[in-house]
Amino acid sequence: MSDDGFSYLLERTLFLTAQSFQWIKAESASSTEAGLDNLRAKLATRTHEEALAASVCLLASFIDLVASLIGDSLTVGILRAAWGDDALGAWGEDFKHEQ
Repeated sequence: MSDDGFSYLLERTLFLTAQSFQWIKAESASSTEAGLDNLRAKLATRTHEEALAASVCLLASFIDLVASLIGDSLTVGILRAAWGDDALGAWGEDFKHEQ
């Protein structure tokens, strides 16, 4: 994936997450690295519980967005390749049985 493609996905994910966590809304950044630095800085200002909840929401939104673009099967395959077979927990098991 190109840097521009990832930047778009990050920006969209931040927009979706900001529906539940208004403090996390995306700001324009000069690069993907700058956008991730902004995100890290925002998370660092929150309590552990707030940062954890927002991070879970961010990850779920990112995975949902990727799946909407390339499909569940390919998304699960990529996640398993990156994180291992057990990383998806019960959701991954449910998906494996549906195939």
